[in-house]
Amino acid sequence: MKVYLQLAALLLVVTVILATEAEKPTEAEKPTEAEKPTEGEKPTGAEKPPPKKGKDGKAKEGPCNTKKKKVVEKKCPGKDCDDPCEIVKGPRKKVCYGNMLLSKTQKENLKRIEKILQLNATDSTYLVTYMEKSGKRQGYTALLWAAEKNNTVMMEMLLNASSRVNHQSSSGISALFLVARNGNKECVEMLLQRGAKPDLKTKSGYTPLIIAVWNRFSDIVKILLDNKADPNTTTPNSHYSALYLAARNGDLDIVKYLTQAKAFLNPVTSWDVTPLHVATYWGHEKIVELLLNSGADPNIQEKDGYTMLHKAVYYNYPGIVDLALGAKVQVDTQSKNGYTALIQAVRSGRLKMVEKIVKAKPNPNLQERTGKTALHWAARSQGVEVVQALLKTCPNAKLEDMDGRTPLDTAKRHNIPEVVKILQDYEDNPNC
Repeated sequence: MKVYLQLAALLLVVTVILATEAEKPTEAEKPTEAEKPTEGEKPTGAEKPPPKKGKDGKAKEGPCNTKKKKVVEKKCPGKDCDDPCEIVKGPRKKVCYGNMLLSKTQKENLKRIEKILQLNATDSTYLVTYMEKSGKRQGYTALLWAAEKNNTVMMEMLLNASSRVNHQSSSGISALFLVARNGNKECVEMLLQRGAKPDLKTKSGYTPLIIAVWNRFSDIVKILLDNKADPNTTTPNSHYSALYLAARNGDLDIVKYLTQAKAFLNPVTSWDVTPLHVATYWGHEKIVELLLNSGADPNIQEKDGYTMLHKAVYYNYPGIVDLALGAKVQVDTQSKNGYTALIQAVRSGRLKMVEKIVKAKPNPNLQERTGKTALHWAARSQGVEVVQALLKTCPNAKLEDMDGRTPLDTAKRHNIPEVVKILQDYEDNPNC
């Protein structure tokens, strides 16, 4: 029995070996080069076998089966998020807080500003010095925004957070300049107490004092002067001084503060106009009086050669004429066109003005650039009374102008018989 079993097993092995040999291709059955699949006939991705799965039934990751994970960023929960910069990482976090502080200061959002400062309490220097990077307000810090908004509470919060009180924007504007321009007395005092410099100039050359005078804030001017602001600073180009601006505006109190602060009394603009000239031009009699009593020079001539007396006569300010004559003004000063105060008065035809000048004993024979004297001008058309007032100064009635005419010739030419008769009688009997 055992023998039969052994034979059967041997027979099975032989059968298997023979079957295997039969499955091998013969030399003739091997594929030729022409029969090999081309590149286009290779299996596509769709024909590739599915990826292997792990024990959990999920596809295993491999070089062709890697999926990128979506990164979900945290978002600030709506408008009322206390700290929207929390999701920002690295150095950009400070920039985020800086921009947010500028934004909230522009909107005057006190609660947000306070929260931002609290979140950065340990390192607020970068925050309060962060600046606008472009635009008209390039270089503005939060403090400058608060000053422009005229918000005292915001300014105090930012100053307490170590804001730089003397920081200037790209155009040179400081916080003190802004609050002085706005007329905010409380903020001006607060900034000066914190060490603000009163004479910082903008790129345009304006100081807090100049802008306060320009805007006529007398209380601000006094505070600045009490804190040693320079009373003699001037604007560029036009060279307007604080005293000039105050005199022009008619601000008597400001003129007083400036003269008490030892401001120069005779500074000139680019047109050689003094505070006394401009006060006369606008008829500010009280200011003219104050300037003259303080020692201002009434004899300074502007570029066209006119003194304050010329202007007072021309614009018909009899009170200012009296002040000028009382200050010993030189009555015979001639302008570039040769006009004296007397000629100005006669040309205006104002009898009372002529009489005031005549009392100051002017020289009646001075000729303007066309050779005419005051009597020539009176003989043209100004009437008998003006001519008679002039004759009291004993003028030379035979002086000729550039056309060779005497005052009598002028009267005849303009057909004024009353004046002709008076001048004929005067030439015959000057009585001088």
